[in-house]
Amino acid sequence: MIRNKIVIFCLGVFSVLNVCAMQKDIHNNAVNLQRDSLVSDFLFFCDMLEETHPDPYTGFGGRPAFRISRDLMAYRIANDSLSLKDFSDLLNEFLIPLSDLHTYVQYPQTGETNTRYVQRIKFDVLNDGLMLSGIAQPYSKYLGSRLVAINGISIDSLAERMTRVGPSENQFGNLQNLSTRGNQDVILNKLGISTKDSVSYHLITLNSDTVILKLPIVERDHLEDVEMVRLASSLILPENNLQFALVDNDDNTMYLRLSSMMARENYRYSYEMGWNNAMDDIYYYYQSSGKQMPE
Repeated sequence: MIRNKIVIFCLGVFSVLNVCAMQKDIHNNAVNLQRDSLVSDFLFFCDMLEETHPDPYTGFGGRPAFRISRDLMAYRIANDSLSLKDFSDLLNEFLIPLSDLHTYVQYPQTGETNTRYVQRIKFDVLNDGLMLSGIAQPYSKYLGSRLVAINGISIDSLAERMTRVGPSENQFGNLQNLSTRGNQDVILNKLGISTKDSVSYHLITLNSDTVILKLPIVERDHLEDVEMVRLASSLILPENNLQFALVDNDDNTMYLRLSSMMARENYRYSYEMGWNNAMDDIYYYYQSSGKQMPE
């Protein structure tokens, strides 16, 4: 049996499920995996989800509906030829009803090279949309523009469609997912955007001008052939855990960085279970909190 290595981190009341490489000899995403083994792994994954997640059933409509969804997904897996990435896609699809941004499957490193990217563009999330924060150098004058649509599809519609692509808790989470993954052709295709050679971005500039910016789709190896410029910021934010800074002119707004937070019981459990990097996590906690690590 191919057994996924599932590492469960409990941060407060939520879980992050991380599926690592299933076989040491799998280096190519094109390799199709054994169906019966994948079904077995998926059912094990569901068992772990039920045991560790604080509320695994509500999003599905109750425990019976969860079991029905589980069985339907197991049937899909048993009747399809799946690569490692395909299997990860289905696991993340299964988790979408939870509406939990902190419960997801991290894609394993498989040497995959078939994903293509928009050359080059980056967005930051606003309260109600996306702002252009990085762009290929020839288009630097458009930095700070608001994104209205991609290939004629409005941002509101794309954010709603993201709920069918990856887990999220609210509209902000949908926009966050769109900003971080929306430059990949495979994600854009799932959103209904054609990415044969290029993608068109409808922008409103800082001067309220309307711009249609057409950017090419390229292989990952050629992504950095064009220099990207980024929106400058005067903010200097803390980089270490539990650091804070006042970020407005009147010192009324504080930024507090919590890069790591986990209950003592979770550290103890991971250590007693012999999980990889358990001691590294414990050491990092003492180091970042300024406490002396006991012998």
